[in-house]
Amino acid sequence: MTLPGVGNKIIVKDNYAYIAVNNASTQMQIVDVSTMILKGSINLGNSRNGIDLAINDTATRAYLATAVNTNANQGEFFAIDISNINSLTNLGNFDTGAMDPKGTALVPGSLAVLVGHGGIEYQVVRLDNDNLQACGSGVDANIDINGVASVKEADNDAYSYIISDSDPEFRIIEGGPGGGYSNQGIFESQTFNPGYSTADNRFEASFSQPSGSTIQFQVALANQVSGSCPASFTFVGQDGTSNTWFPLTPTPGLTTYSAPFPLGTYGLNYSNPGQCFRYKVNMTTTDTSQTPILYDFTINYSP
Repeated sequence: MTLPGVGNKIIVKDNYAYIAVNNASTQMQIVDVSTMILKGSINLGNSRNGIDLAINDTATRAYLATAVNTNANQGEFFAIDISNINSLTNLGNFDTGAMDPKGTALVPGSLAVLVGHGGIEYQVVRLDNDNLQACGSGVDANIDINGVASVKEADNDAYSYIISDSDPEFRIIEGGPGGGYSNQGIFESQTFNPGYSTADNRFEASFSQPSGSTIQFQVALANQVSGSCPASFTFVGQDGTSNTWFPLTPTPGLTTYSAPFPLGTYGLNYSNPGQCFRYKVNMTTTDTSQTPILYDFTINYSP
């Protein structure tokens, strides 16, 4: 059969093919693979092409990502009722902001992961009761992510495997306990190495802290060992020890924070000046529907 556009993703389940279509008015179609007859299609109304999709285990919901949409009221990620394949229903959407979606995957525990180019390139969406809400995110301003797959281990730990256009192109992101609610999460950045030793002066972060959530930071700076950055880092907070964070106590309502780096040598391998930098983020919440979001983390350093 002929599709209304290039097929960007196909999933075959229970004798039906679910296809994300590169078409601005027919973003998804369902085809009976035994007869190759079209059974259902949907126009999501945002005038953007279908990019990727995922189907839940019971084949009652499809979650479809479209190309980035500048109209915040229409979003790019949709929950679709596919329980009646002859009459598909748009149940709601989620706005990915400036991120242009390139891939999506479902995670046990009623979660979806969205990845893409620009904006916040890795986003987690809670799917409870078809009410799509932000659940978490990871940011690396130099990475465009092209695809994602997620798994849950026997001990309920969840992991996402991502492919990007930046070295290293294949990475693993550790999530919280899949299928359950965690009130705390720790994110550790990749290593930044400018190619020479620097004195790190200050950092500035921008973020959101919804009601009941908090966000704090630690920094790490180390010298190279035998020409390479170390395998492990010593992260310190405001007093130069690993026992504190920036800020010292969680401060609800903040959306930006700036502080000087501890100068000198602390712990096993913290050294400022140094050449290899990382940061760590501690995020907590008391509300399963609210989570802090880190937008960017900027450092000021001197040669």
